[in-house]
Amino acid sequence: MSKDLVVPAPAGALSEIDQAVAAEIAADEHSFVYHPPRYRIAGGGTGMFQNVLDKKEVFPEFRGIILASMITRALWPNRLGEDADDKRPLCWSAGGVQGLWSRDDGSVVQVNCLSCPYNAWGSEVKAGPDGTKRAGRGKACKEMRRFLVLPAERDMPAILTIPPTSCVEFDVYASHLKDLRRARYFFTVETIIQLADAMNAAGQPYSVAKFQVGPDLAPEQKSAVLALRARFKAAIGDVPEYEEYTDQNGAPKDPHDPDQW
Repeated sequence: MSKDLVVPAPAGALSEIDQAVAAEIAADEHSFVYHPPRYRIAGGGTGMFQNVLDKKEVFPEFRGIILASMITRALWPNRLGEDADDKRPLCWSAGGVQGLWSRDDGSVVQVNCLSCPYNAWGSEVKAGPDGTKRAGRGKACKEMRRFLVLPAERDMPAILTIPPTSCVEFDVYASHLKDLRRARYFFTVETIIQLADAMNAAGQPYSVAKFQVGPDLAPEQKSAVLALRARFKAAIGDVPEYEEYTDQNGAPKDPHDPDQW
C-alpha cells in the first residue's frame, strides 16, 4: 500500500489480487501528474458538498483531515459589472496579503490586498436583468479558505474551497485547536464538517460550514500527514477556478445570468 496512507484499510479488506494491484498503484509514480479533485459547498442551500467537475457527486458532510489551509482572495470580472467569458480572475491572492492583478496587456502587477478598494464593503457592482448596474453592499473581491483535505478512507488528497460566509467558522475552529505546547493543530486531528441552513437578507437560502473536532491522530498518522503536506500543499496556491467559488446565496456567479446578482 502507499507509504502516504493515513487511515489504513481494515485487515483482510482487499483480496489477494486487489492487494497486488494496490501495490502496483503505489509503485507507479511516473505515469501521470496527480491533480487533486476540487470540491465546494453546493449552491441553493442544499446542505451538500459537491464535486466541482462532476456535479452529480454530492455528500452531506466531510470527515477526514484538513492537511493544509490557505486564505485566498479572488476578483472576477462580473464582480465589477463586466460581462466576460474568461473565467480566470482579474486578480487573485494566495495568502490574502498581496494580490496579482492581470492587466489588459497581459502583464501582472502586485497589489496590496489590505488597502485595495475592491476589498472594501460596497465595492461590488450588481447588474439587473435590464443591464442596469448599481453598487452592491458586498466586496468585489471575495475571500475564501482553500483546504487540502484527506477524506476518510482515502489515501490521496482533494481540495475543498469554502466561501466568505464560512470563513469565520473555520478561523474560530483552527484558533481553538492551536496549541504549540502540545503540538496540536487542525492537521493533527480528524475533522467533521457539517452544513447548517442559513438565509441571507434577500431571503435566499445558503449553507454554512460547521467544524467539529474528532480524535487526535496517532504518531504514525501525523508522520504521514506531514509527508502529504510537503508533497501536495502547493496545490492550494494555484489560481482558484471560477466554479470553486460560491456566493452568499450559495450559487456560483454566472456573468450571463444577471438574476443571480
